[in-house]
Formats: sequence, C-alpha cells, structure tokens
Amino acid sequence: TAHGLQPMHLRAVYRSVFRDGVGLDPSALSRAGVPARVAAELCARFVACGSRVVESRESAGGGRKLLVELGSGARVETVLIRHERASTGRARHTVCVSSQAGCSRRCSFCATGTMGLQAQLSAAEIVEQVWLARELIAADDAVGAEAAPLRNVVFMGMGEPLDNLDAVLRALRALSHMNLFALSPRQ
Repeated sequence: TAHGLQPMHLRAVYRSVFRDGVGLDPSALSRAGVPARVAAELCARFVACGSRVVESRESAGGGRKLLVELGSGARVETVLIRHERASTGRARHTVCVSSQAGCSRRCSFCATGTMGLQAQLSAAEIVEQVWLARELIAADDAVGAEAAPLRNVVFMGMGEPLDNLDAVLRALRALSHMNLFALSPRQ
C-alpha cells in the first residue's frame, strides 16, 4: 500500500490491538512485525477507541456499572460482572452491553424505556463497550487482583438488541473473529 502496510501487517495490528488488548502502541506493533515507521504513523493517525468511561460504580455483588460516553456524545450503561464458575472455581467476567441509547419499547419494568429512543448504536460503539470493560479488567490485574478473563458478552444493557439487529450482528462477528477479540461465539 501507499503507507507500506501489507495485509500481513494489518493482521498483526488487529491481533495486537483487539485480541491481545495492547492498543495502538508503536513498540508493541513493531514487536508484532509491523515496520517501525508504519507503526508510528498508524499510532499518530488513529484512535483505537472513541468512547470513554465517565463514571464507574461498584455494586455490592461484585459487579461494576459503567457510564460510557460514546464518540457521538450519547451515554449508555455497561455492566462488568465478575463471577466464579461453579464447575472449576475459577473467576471470569461477563460484560453486559447496550445496543441503543434509550429505548422505544417503554416497558413498564425498565427505567431505560422512560427515556425514549435517543440513538441506535453502531457496531463499533457496541464493540467499544467490550474494549473498555477489558481495559478495566487489565487494570485490575495490574494492581494485583486475581486474573479473571472476559469470557461472555450479553446484550442486556440499554435498548432492545433486535431493534438494532444489523449493528448487533456486526458487533458479534467482530467479537468472535479470531483476529479481533476471539471470544467464543457460543458464550
């Protein structure tokens, strides 16, 4: 290509950024086989995640509720749940993501329904919620918390996933792609 990025380099970038969770770091990309000049240019020109956590609250049951501001300015809730697997006793994480900001369904039992539909999330905005949850898990691991990988993604946050099915399916493909997040499609 014009910038010296070959298909094999692109696969290395995907694996490093998404599957390995390194982010856009020139030295990590160089170690993954991307030429140093190309790695530096990529990192200078692109942002890996346009969303950010603006509030994080711990729950009594061990979960963490995140208020995520998307690149568009819309805000959604994402919940990170740590739990022990009964069969093995090992800890793992589940992330509960939103597929919409607000919801048009107006279900009487759901506070999100009182907001009305504010926005349909893109596949990238859905994937970024998982990205941010994984970053929080990595930060916990770095301060000595017991390692507990992200294993499950559920669409039980804000919105009705079936009302934004195209974006949800694209997000699921990205989350389960072997060169991206490599999450099991069955979990």
